[in-house]
Amino acid sequence: MDGREKGTIRILSVPNRKEQAVAVADYLIQIFKKAPREKPKVEALLGKAPVDLVSGVSRHIAEKIIARLKALGADAEFRPKQAATPVEAQRSEKATESSGSSIAPQRQPSPDKRESPSSDKEQSGKPQADKRKLALAAMVALLLAGVAYFWGQGGGRAPTGPSSGELASSAHSSRDPGIGAHFSARRIVDEFDKTHAPLFDKRLADGLAEAIREYARLFPSKNGSSNVKVDYSYIQEEVSKFRLTYNVKGEGGAFVVEAPLFTSSPRYQENIPTLAGALAEAVDKLGASVYRPDSLERAKGSPGKLALQAMERLDSLAVLLALSGIGQEVGPSRLDPAAFIESANLMSWMAYIKSVQETRKLPDMLGAMAVANHLLAALFIEAGNPDLAESRALVWMGLGYPAASISALAETPGAEGKLVFAVGKNDAAQVEKVGNGDKPLQKLAMYLSARMAREAGLDQEVDRRITEMLREHPDFMPGIGYAISHGTPDMARLAPTYGMEVSRRSLYAEEKLLDMAWVEKNSAMAATISGAHNAQTGMEEMLKLAVDILGKSEKLRGEERILTFDFCAQWLAEELKESAFAMYKAERETLARDEEINYYQEMIGRLWPDSDVNLLVRIQRMRDVADFEGADKVAGSVAMDSADGRLVEELADLFTGSPEKNMPGVIRTLEALRAKTPPTGEAALRQERIYRMLGFEPVARELMRRALTQNPSDVRLYGAVAKLPESDRLFQMGELSFAGSASFFLYAGRWAEEKGDLEKAEAYYQRALRLGGSAAAVERLVDIYVARSDFYKAEKALKGYLKKGDDSREYDAARNKLARLYLERKRPDDAYHLIKGIEGTWSGESMVLYARAAETLGEDTEAAMFHNMALERHPSSPAPVELALFHLRQGRRDEAASLLQDYKRYNPPGYYFHGIVEHFGQTGNAADVVKFISEVEDGKPEKNLFHAIWRELMNIQAYKAAALAVLPHMSGPLEETPYSYAGRYYQAMAREEPDKASAALGEAMKALEDDKLKWIYFGSWLVTRGYYAEALGVFDEYAQALQGWSGHAAVRMGGAWLLGGLGEEAKNVVKKRIAAPSTSRWHAALAGYYLGDVEEEKLLELAADLGSRVEVLYALGVDRQTKGQTEEAEKFFIMALETGDSQQMEYHLAMAAARRVGEKEGY
Repeated sequence: MDGREKGTIRILSVPNRKEQAVAVADYLIQIFKKAPREKPKVEALLGKAPVDLVSGVSRHIAEKIIARLKALGADAEFRPKQAATPVEAQRSEKATESSGSSIAPQRQPSPDKRESPSSDKEQSGKPQADKRKLALAAMVALLLAGVAYFWGQGGGRAPTGPSSGELASSAHSSRDPGIGAHFSARRIVDEFDKTHAPLFDKRLADGLAEAIREYARLFPSKNGSSNVKVDYSYIQEEVSKFRLTYNVKGEGGAFVVEAPLFTSSPRYQENIPTLAGALAEAVDKLGASVYRPDSLERAKGSPGKLALQAMERLDSLAVLLALSGIGQEVGPSRLDPAAFIESANLMSWMAYIKSVQETRKLPDMLGAMAVANHLLAALFIEAGNPDLAESRALVWMGLGYPAASISALAETPGAEGKLVFAVGKNDAAQVEKVGNGDKPLQKLAMYLSARMAREAGLDQEVDRRITEMLREHPDFMPGIGYAISHGTPDMARLAPTYGMEVSRRSLYAEEKLLDMAWVEKNSAMAATISGAHNAQTGMEEMLKLAVDILGKSEKLRGEERILTFDFCAQWLAEELKESAFAMYKAERETLARDEEINYYQEMIGRLWPDSDVNLLVRIQRMRDVADFEGADKVAGSVAMDSADGRLVEELADLFTGSPEKNMPGVIRTLEALRAKTPPTGEAALRQERIYRMLGFEPVARELMRRALTQNPSDVRLYGAVAKLPESDRLFQMGELSFAGSASFFLYAGRWAEEKGDLEKAEAYYQRALRLGGSAAAVERLVDIYVARSDFYKAEKALKGYLKKGDDSREYDAARNKLARLYLERKRPDDAYHLIKGIEGTWSGESMVLYARAAETLGEDTEAAMFHNMALERHPSSPAPVELALFHLRQGRRDEAASLLQDYKRYNPPGYYFHGIVEHFGQTGNAADVVKFISEVEDGKPEKNLFHAIWRELMNIQAYKAAALAVLPHMSGPLEETPYSYAGRYYQAMAREEPDKASAALGEAMKALEDDKLKWIYFGSWLVTRGYYAEALGVFDEYAQALQGWSGHAAVRMGGAWLLGGLGEEAKNVVKKRIAAPSTSRWHAALAGYYLGDVEEEKLLELAADLGSRVEVLYALGVDRQTKGQTEEAEKFFIMALETGDSQQMEYHLAMAAARRVGEKEGY
């Protein structure tokens, strides 16, 4: 049975004991993220059992929840989703009306359309209320035809026979229905709904079904009840389809409604009935059968009269808000323009009906449309979007409609109509007069008056009217934004004072002010306002609005061109592009789920398709899916000499991430960086990293010295200062220059750590925290405490940081680190309650840690549920790995393999190796890892994957498994790359198979014609075979061929000299190489140790500051081996392997040496 099948969880009974019932309520509140204050409502709901708990949940999740409920003493069952019978539909409707609010999990935003936090809150808080609003809104559309029929002039006759699919009784087919053709619902659709194909979703479908039920209730048939059911099915990825079946007066029928989803694809925007068309079709069909009033005189007490009464009960603003998806606490950044257009048509009909009620005459229809649009204009003004308000107020007047249409406004009761009429006539005096006579409209009138003065070129009048407006209404956001953009300089400086004061008291006001700044194309104002609260949040809101508008603007025509791409593009300032890229990088760095990353990727691709930012995103995403060839091809197409400097720097970061695959790209970006940018700031740091990666350490050091001289105030440079010999002096000077910089003391702490001075590092990190440092400082500090087993201080430091109450990603990281510390210290209870107290949305790591804690406490059902939730929301690593490990610990090996196989597409190749290999190694079944990996890889694992498995086993000291279980699978044909040649060479060395090693070396030499690695392979192979003199000569030739590599050559030459006992002449060759200018201090010391010129104590002292641990341990092993101290030599070689630093050649030399010295088991 499909575990993804959707259905409903139904609670059948709740335990009588109060403690158990409370436990059930607590569990439901926690699972569905309801606030604790909702507990009484939850308990009341449970008291009405049997009751539906939640619908639309997957079977495999539902089973976990039901199991937990049963464990708490409640009884529940899972009901698969299916079409309801007519009787069930009625019962379900009654149950919905009586049950109050239901519990539902928080809805997640989709990549195509993000829902606002306030919208989520509104929906989760009042789901039934919203549903009723939608139902009433849809009902209005269905009632329209009936009202039109009622007052129709009888100018046409309906067809005498039903068309295909229509519900029409033969008893009525020959009667004159009295339907005026001018007022048919179909004509309204044709006339006013050509501009867009509205978004169709399940909510509107539910509203439609409920409206038809309500319609049938208002107009009961004599022959029986009217039942409706809705059956949803998705026929294509971009097209939603549902079937509506109905039964009125004993006759049934069905019609299918199709509407395009949110898409830019033009093929779905033609020849597909819109939702409005479907509504009109439903009205025509149902109305033709249910009633046929002929005139007003005959309508007393008739269904027509009931229709008017129902219309009077409707709140027009509530209908508009329901259809457009916004509420009182939602700013304009979340409005749906298409839904507002749709709502305008509905509002027009409502105004039309009200006018009929008041005047008992038929006004001009276009005039009625204008009346409706002034309501829209007022709503837009209140939402803080004057451009849309003005467009709605003037749209029907500016398209050449006859004067009679506009004149209808003058006869409309109320000041709103007079104000809109005055604006349409460009009568500023009348606008002011209306405002002075109607206090609620005063601020709107002042605002419109200021705009009209500016359009007339009356600058002094603009300032006067703006000043009066701000004095009377200092919290009116549209006025503030207009003052900043169009007032005098003095006014522009004054206006933000009003706005900022308001925004400090209200986040909603701040959002409106931000949106106003953007609408007024004032990016400086936006930056100022957003900086007062959170610049990232402000930019993100603007970006979401831009994407929303751009997506819908492709469907808009005519007067709605104000929302087209061309206009929106003018708003997109450069800082928005940078902010989008920064958010994309932040999502990647925090291992967010693919949907989040793809959202920003698609945003950047649509808004800035030709930008350097989009190019970088394309390259990075190709590399994410291991398409290195494609990524290199795109990167190689960049003309470095003409590329933007930042693009070159970012490409350098991409290339240096895997230099063995991108050496040509590394060299190209290095040359471009040197040509484009001075050695300062970020560019200098990028160049320094490349030089060090290539081994040109003297060049890297000199570059940093020059960068510090030219830009001494750039604190970022101190991240690389630690590698300079004079770092002590530089950091002492930095303490004076950057006494107030948290970043400096973070760098200083890392420098002290690298030197081994943990006490000084601790002091630096504590100082960084006192200066407001980030979570990185507290995490480093905690690592120091943990390393010396001071867990009390570690816990205290994390708790102190968390007391700040921040809600950022860093706060989340610190909290998760504390949870991991609790788990490592065998305190699962503390970890469990720490994460359980999180309010809001949990990160993927938080869910995983909570699941681990629950599993440790024996709550396997809860652990499984949260592992699954993490997987659904964050399908990229580590969520699938953690769930797979959970399955393995539970003995469900097949499920673990199947899961990892399913989620390979979300993650890079081999993403699961580390955790899975570590599990098998720790459980004593390391040899079984090969079989398991084969299952994950469909029985056909790539040969080069085994090298990665081998390295993971070596890192966890599972040496025997590495040698006996994995190495045999590494023989045979591999992908012909330099990396695979290295793998063959390493394994042959480890097995002491000279023929295979020689063959692998020959292939590597051939493949690496000009690569530095061939010298390392060849010389090292000669050392393992005992050809020490030849190896020394190869290393010397290697140093001469590649300038700047003398240090690396000198070290290997020294090792070969000592192992071979080669004499004074060879020793002088090594000394000459040591004396070369490019030999670093560390390499000179290490080579000197091999020659006997540097004491071991001095070597160890330098190693603490400069050296690599595996190099030192191998050197000590060689020294003991040549002195005949076999056991000591073996110990040092084993210690070298235990470092796991397989990137160093000494690691592999130590492996071969360990076999020769002691024949250690497992090597």
